[in-house]
Amino acid sequence: MAKAPDLSKPAERRAYRRELMAYRRLTRLAALAIVIVGLVMVFWPRISGRWVMVGGRPLQELGWIVVVAGWVVLITVIVLRTRYHRRRMSGTD
Repeated sequence: MAKAPDLSKPAERRAYRRELMAYRRLTRLAALAIVIVGLVMVFWPRISGRWVMVGGRPLQELGWIVVVAGWVVLITVIVLRTRYHRRRMSGTD
């Protein structure tokens, strides 16, 4: 078990901040990319002037579904990182 960082020391505070920023970074970036792709799907018909259908559904509708899925992943990662921080500060992780 790792001991809780001493946040009163600037060097340990910086190291812990880097540790928290690195926690599930790729998942956060992937979720952000999913949200951006979903927004492009939502606004594509307005930008291009073409109404696109995907399997009988408009592209905009699928775009909103993708945006919501991306936000669900982002919120999940935020909750996981908060739990990690609490465990780490208590010294049980």
